[in-house]
Amino acid sequence: MRVTGDCPLVDPELLDDLFREFETGQWDYIYNNSPTHLPHGLEASVGSFAAFERCWKDARLASEREHVTQYLRKHPELFRLKSLHYEPDYSRFRITVDHPEDYEVVSEVFRMLDERGQFGYWHEVVSLFTEFPELARKNVHYKIGEGLAKSLERDQFTVRPDEANS
Repeated sequence: MRVTGDCPLVDPELLDDLFREFETGQWDYIYNNSPTHLPHGLEASVGSFAAFERCWKDARLASEREHVTQYLRKHPELFRLKSLHYEPDYSRFRITVDHPEDYEVVSEVFRMLDERGQFGYWHEVVSLFTEFPELARKNVHYKIGEGLAKSLERDQFTVRPDEANS
């Protein structure tokens, strides 16, 4: 399973959805963010060891090594891929922590959830943003994929660390 440390509100129900589908044995890699309809910060994925091992062995671009799922997604001919789809589209909301405004929003979301005795399931967070649109607007000017875009701009071929000494 892959979740990132800058996404403190990952929903266990969404993770269960991924595991249930992955356990069917039909997929090498399954994810929940393409197309992105969940709020940014709920991205997660599950992949087989063999799929990630192949990425580690075959990826040659620095961006594919830094953003570990890029090689998988760019090579659907090599991997059995599936994205779970969620409706309606809530991708306008942002609950990740990449910038100071993100931290302010997520901190306020946690405070409000605690005040209401809620856990922080994604639908509870969406309800907060719907009820308090000014909270959701605080960080919407940041775009999804900024880090990947920077990596792609400076992309170069590279070797695996274990190959560097060969």
